[in-house]
Amino acid sequence: MAHEVPKVRDYPINEIVPGQLVHYPELAAVQQCHRGWVAGPYIKGLEGIPFEVKCEVQQKGDERAEWSEPAPGETFVLVLSGATTICYLIDGEEKRVTVSAGQSIHQSNAIPHKWVVLEDNTMVVTVRLYGST
Repeated sequence: MAHEVPKVRDYPINEIVPGQLVHYPELAAVQQCHRGWVAGPYIKGLEGIPFEVKCEVQQKGDERAEWSEPAPGETFVLVLSGATTICYLIDGEEKRVTVSAGQSIHQSNAIPHKWVVLEDNTMVVTVRLYGST
């Protein structure tokens, strides 16, 4: 039985057609529309997917200053270049982990966290999964 191979198409930055291969010719434009996230359930056509993906270049001093709200699921963070420190609030104590190029963190979304970038041009890929914890 032959399977139909989907065609690669360019789509508007706010729309994906399920079952198709998607090419974003201007990924930065997609990121600008979605706070840095390039895939997630808030993009038309992806409403039901259980994950989000972000890839961004950050500069020294960029930060998430407020603690995240606990949520279901898990997050995988991969630092491709540079370094960032992620702070976790565990049992009322702040724990800090510095993640450098080639290192990663796998965390529960239930743990409040915030972060600060340590080096210019730090590239971070974040994949957030829902409902897995």
